[in-house]
Amino acid sequence: NSPTYIVNDMFTKDVWHHLRIDFDLTTGWQIKLDGTQYGSGYAYSFYSGSPSDINYFDMSTIYSGEGVTDYSAWIDALGYSWDSNYNIGNNLNPASSDAELEFTIDAQLVGVTSEDTLDSVELKYSYINDEGSNDLLIYNYVSEDWLTIIDDSIYSSFSEHSYAIGSDYYDQDYNLKFKFIDSSPETYHQFYLDQFRIDYSYTKTGGNINADITKTISDSFLNRYDTGFSNYKKLYDITIEFDYNFTKELPQYGDLAKFCIEANEYDLIRD
Repeated sequence: NSPTYIVNDMFTKDVWHHLRIDFDLTTGWQIKLDGTQYGSGYAYSFYSGSPSDINYFDMSTIYSGEGVTDYSAWIDALGYSWDSNYNIGNNLNPASSDAELEFTIDAQLVGVTSEDTLDSVELKYSYINDEGSNDLLIYNYVSEDWLTIIDDSIYSSFSEHSYAIGSDYYDQDYNLKFKFIDSSPETYHQFYLDQFRIDYSYTKTGGNINADITKTISDSFLNRYDTGFSNYKKLYDITIEFDYNFTKELPQYGDLAKFCIEANEYDLIRD
């Protein structure tokens, strides 16, 4: 921020020196020369106040002395990074890595209980990825790993695909886990997920299967003396009769069926 010398020292010729400058845009900057810190805590201010960004820097040498008319200065290595733990030479050999996209999807077979038997579970999905590689994985609850690959293809259109899901891939509470891992050698690529759903069907094979039947008896004779006869007692009997057909379509169901009225149960005979 001024022509004041921060480090004023004599340097021996033909000796390499290590210079490091750290800065914080909201605070200032500090410098370290051959391991000696100057301006610790970013004590040195910027020339133009608080900049919003730094996208280049200049280095120059100024010589002053007597009896010498020619001199040279060399820069052996120059490095820069936004990583505060960076040390010169860390990025000496450039390296590249693929752009990666990874996310998981948690799902559950809603409505299914331990009294049910799953008839089928199928994943339906469609996506587009323009390049690179893509893996759609499903979690195996038996082996406890992500080694099962559902699909690793590249698709250019939203065509529907399906995958039959076995019992190893959901837990006792019927939870499922899926994972997409998409990578590309380009720094920018596209991935579009259009459809991701689970179709499943199940049959109740345990517990009771209850059906509530309500019938209102509306014969006027039953209520003939309700008005004006406070001491009247209803001493008549009502006989309930109905026809039924007891069959079953699935062999998983048991052969027992009952008809209940209030606390009374009556066995029904299978045809």
